Order: sequence, then structure tokens, then C-alpha cells
Amino acid sequence: EQFYPDGVGSWMVKLEADPQGGISLDENFFVESGDYRVHQIRLEGGDSSSDSFCFP
Repeated sequence: EQFYPDGVGSWMVKLEADPQGGISLDENFFVESGDYRVHQIRLEGGDSSSDSFCFP
């Protein structure tokens, strides 16, 4: 609330990585989280979203 007193909407999309190269957006996958403050996403099997690699 200190930096965004009016709130910040959050959402999640899914990218498909082609083994032959390139990335595409899955247009059938879009999740809005409303007013929740989403930090990162943990996937089954131990993977996590790419923002986890931005922090030590």
C-alpha cells in the first residue's frame, strides 16, 4: 500500500517454448488475480517462475 495505494491488478499468462526455437503465447490461458498481490508461481516438480532467478 505504500507504493500502490490504489492497488495493482495481477495476472498470469503461459508461454510455450518450441524445442526448435522461439516462444509463443498460449492465447487460451489467462488468469486474472484481481487485487491479490502475486509474487511468484511454483510449479509441480520444483520449477518456479522466471522472476525467482532475478533475486539471490
